[in-house]
Amino acid sequence: MSWLSIKNLKKIYDQNTIVNNFSVDLSKGELVSIVGPSGSGKSTILKSILGLVTPESGEIYLGDKDLNRIPAYQRNIGMVYQEYSLFPSMTVRENVAFPLKARNSRNLVRLVQSGFSRNISLDIEHKVCHALELVDLSNHIEKKPHQLSGGEQQRVALARALVFEPDLLCFDEPLGALDKNLRMEMQEKIQNLQRELKMTMLYVTHDQSEAMAISDRIGILQDGHLAQIGRPWEIYYQPNSKFVAQFLGDCNVYTVSAIDRISQYTVAKTVLGTNFFTNMEGLKPGDAIGIRPEQLTLVRDSGAIHSEFAFYGTITTNIFQGSTVKVSVLLESGDNITVTVPANDASSFPNQGMSIVVKYDAGAIFPLSE
Repeated sequence: MSWLSIKNLKKIYDQNTIVNNFSVDLSKGELVSIVGPSGSGKSTILKSILGLVTPESGEIYLGDKDLNRIPAYQRNIGMVYQEYSLFPSMTVRENVAFPLKARNSRNLVRLVQSGFSRNISLDIEHKVCHALELVDLSNHIEKKPHQLSGGEQQRVALARALVFEPDLLCFDEPLGALDKNLRMEMQEKIQNLQRELKMTMLYVTHDQSEAMAISDRIGILQDGHLAQIGRPWEIYYQPNSKFVAQFLGDCNVYTVSAIDRISQYTVAKTVLGTNFFTNMEGLKPGDAIGIRPEQLTLVRDSGAIHSEFAFYGTITTNIFQGSTVKVSVLLESGDNITVTVPANDASSFPNQGMSIVVKYDAGAIFPLSE
């Protein structure tokens, strides 16, 4: 049964449709990431869930609650933004306690201005301490935000979103301001918290690697609608369209001009030549095929290799990327193909101008729609 259910959500700004019949269902305790290019509607979907904007149409249910009928302040949804949005004059304790105090206050301005550490009840104190334990900040409870690193400030923001035990926790590009090492640390922290608390989380990011690292499922947003949703490996190795294949990581994509069948193989003609593939049911001329660069291998062309499962060409560039080398090969057809190979040592680097054979597994190539 779905815990968060969104059906046919639509939002228009200035006569431009930003979210277009978006639908998704999250199970309780699931972490789902929504990724997509800038302007595809990711943040607008979150704002609709939070009650910060009113959609033109569509349903949003959290459990059995129709959120469209509930004011934003009563929805019991936590939110973590890229900006930490901490009160600079308050301690860590006071910042995390704020949403609990705010629910019992009729004057938020006075609450912010007063500084309220002396008025925190034992119940609130217990909840604050527990939230800070979850994010490993118990030793920083009396510090002000300026005394914390960026990663620590983001953990305070996370504790503040957790402290009132939300029914849903949303994230909008939460790690964009952190450096690589801190991002990886926070990804692990969020994933561990989600598993420990069995909390339902909706995570919006433009970072595909981040989404694949932490998510139970990933949804790809295209022009305001859901282009595909599935487990990370499914989306990556079984994309359903050119857009999804090329948005989520590197992918070699080629249009099919002719099709034939021989035994268990589909024989497809592309700019690469005539090649043999499997798992190509329903493929027709005008469709496309794709293969990930890391699913290709390079073999020095000795002139003795002749195979239906290979392309032939010359290396034009190689880019060292740490654990791998990204190699561009100019094929005999005049087209390019990208291959990613392990960089075990400098002697393994393919050289520019080298004649090369690009080998592939027939089952690694997937069909793509427009």
